[in-house]
Amino acid sequence: MSAHPQILVANEPLVYRDVLGSVLPRLRPSLRVLLVDPAELDAATARLRPRLVICSELTDSIRQFATTSLVLDPHDANCAILDVDGQHQVLRNLRLTDLLAAVDAAVGHGPAERGGERPGVPLTV
Repeated sequence: MSAHPQILVANEPLVYRDVLGSVLPRLRPSLRVLLVDPAELDAATARLRPRLVICSELTDSIRQFATTSLVLDPHDANCAILDVDGQHQVLRNLRLTDLLAAVDAAVGHGPAERGGERPGVPLTV
């Protein structure tokens, strides 16, 4: 298990995934952000057991091995579904601040605890 909470980012389209992979480590440096190809997400989730998975489609593997998921609908940029331990919350008109609040809720801490030494470069799995 990692000393820093792990987040797998595997949403579509790729450009959105790349943006999140670039922004999240800068805004939440205490997190370990890993970029994953959606085709490899189930295997990575089972292997790494992340705190949060940001994806475009919720799968059985994500439900089983991730504590929290944030499903960003690739067809509706204004809607996301946050699932924390089976409790669903629909997020409409999602903005970056809303996404960060969802990340903070998923990892169990607020913005005041987001510091730490962490380079701003995401890892790719």
